[in-house]
Amino acid sequence: MTKRFWLSICAVLLSAQSQAAVTVTSEDIVVHMDAMPSSELTAEAAKRFNVSPAGNRGILTVKAQKQGKDVPIQVFVGAINSKNHLINIPMRLLEDTAYLGEFYVLPADNLNFIVNVNVLGKPLKAKFNRSFSP
Repeated sequence: MTKRFWLSICAVLLSAQSQAAVTVTSEDIVVHMDAMPSSELTAEAAKRFNVSPAGNRGILTVKAQKQGKDVPIQVFVGAINSKNHLINIPMRLLEDTAYLGEFYVLPADNLNFIVNVNVLGKPLKAKFNRSFSP
């Protein structure tokens, strides 16, 4: 995974009007995740990630590091929307160790994400909330 690749992801996520990314730490393992509307992706990022930006779609990114180096993971993600419906979010491998998931969002919805990550045989779980506005 190139440094330029991760700098472009960080630039997109930081430039977006989104809430802070979520980080889970356990000993020397750090898992980074963030959710945002796909419409906030730049044209270059959307093309690179093979995502069609739309106001009713969101994306979730997840990656893990151990002592500053990317490590392979298994990721399972779900979310509960404002109507209390469970949404399964299929994740796909972007490069060697980063995952991206796409999901539909209701207008002015609030999603409660549940992220289960297996990092080097160690299970980690994170829950976070993200609001999506039209």
